[in-house]
This record gives sequence, C-alpha cells and structure tokens, in this order.
Amino acid sequence: MEAESKGAGDFFEYDLKQKITITKNQSALVPILSARLEAEKVSLWNENEQKEVRRALWLKNTSGLTVDSGTFNVLEADTFAGEGILDTLHPEERRLISYAADPALHIAVEEESREQPVSHIKIVKGVMTLTCEQREDRKYTIRNTDKISASTRA
Repeated sequence: MEAESKGAGDFFEYDLKQKITITKNQSALVPILSARLEAEKVSLWNENEQKEVRRALWLKNTSGLTVDSGTFNVLEADTFAGEGILDTLHPEERRLISYAADPALHIAVEEESREQPVSHIKIVKGVMTLTCEQREDRKYTIRNTDKISASTRA
C-alpha cells in the first residue's frame, strides 16, 4: 500500500492510494508507510546520567514521508532486539533513538583528581591574581563480551 503525506502546520495527514473497507465490528492493521529508513547502530552511554550502556540507532527519515510518532520494535537477524518510542520524524530529519540495554558492553572509569598548589601569581596595579589548578585524569576501559564480532555489529 502506498501513501502520500501532506503537512498541515504541526500536523500532517496520509492520503492512501488504495481504498480500504472495514466492516462493522472489525478492525484492521493498515501499513501506511513501507519504506527503508537510513539507520546506523551505535552504543549510547552518558557517564553523568546513566551507568547503563544502551543500544541505539541514528535514524534518518529517507522515506520522503512524515513518520508518525509511536512505538517501534527492532529485529536483528529475525530476532526481537528491543523496543522504544519514536516522536514524529519529518522527511530528512535525523534522530538518536534508544531501544534496549546493552549488557555485553562494560565501561569502567578510573578517576584521579588532585589539586595543585599555587601555580601562578600576578600583581598588576596593586591587584594580585592567584591561579590554582585542579587536574582530573580519567581512564576509560571498554570491554565487549558479545560473541558477535564488532564488524558484524556495526
């Protein structure tokens, strides 16, 4: 089934090319958009907000139509891999969407913070400026325990 979408301000509508008849007390799941969208699989991690690594997709709407908001499922090799919620995606719009935890990817952070004594003093016209330094070093160790090689996951 093919459809055409038309913008109407913040809203849009689909104009179906084929007629659909649904009889009384019946329901139907009608595929409105049947197109491939450009997607790149990535891992998502934010040290400050979450310690859990997430599987995500950089999704670009290359269909030429507006994709309505709603839930989505991700299949990998015909197996359910996760689900999420998608906001309305306009043509050529790009968005990062998360769909599952990634228990195979482990990130360890080692931090070292140290305050240095006065490193610089400057006196100009009776005003003294004292500069101190605080240095932080972080070491990230990323380990992937997934049995699928990194080249097939990308």
